[in-house]
Amino acid sequence: MIYEILSKRKGQAIKADEMLLLCGLPNDRALRKQVELERIEGRVICGTSRGYYIPETPEEVRAFVKVMESRAITTFRSIKAARALLKEMESGADPGTDPGERPGSADPGTGPGENI
Repeated sequence: MIYEILSKRKGQAIKADEMLLLCGLPNDRALRKQVELERIEGRVICGTSRGYYIPETPEEVRAFVKVMESRAITTFRSIKAARALLKEMESGADPGTDPGERPGSADPGTGPGENI
């Protein structure tokens, strides 16, 4: 759905509000979900403040990869912190400790493929 619309307008980013009208989706959340589903299916759909677009150059694909890797690393760091808190809670430790003072919190984070 999204990819097909974008492929007809190569080189042109389409803003979310216009994409909503073209797709008949009710809101931004539904649009983001549809983009996510199509990305999972293997379609590369980039999104910036200019709108959604299909990358046409290696540089655009590299920029997309960099953004997605950054999001993944942030997500993994959040998961790591939540797991540490869960472990504390389940062991009976005081979960009120400042997260920066928890054991293992000095680690700057866990990226994809690392032990989480």
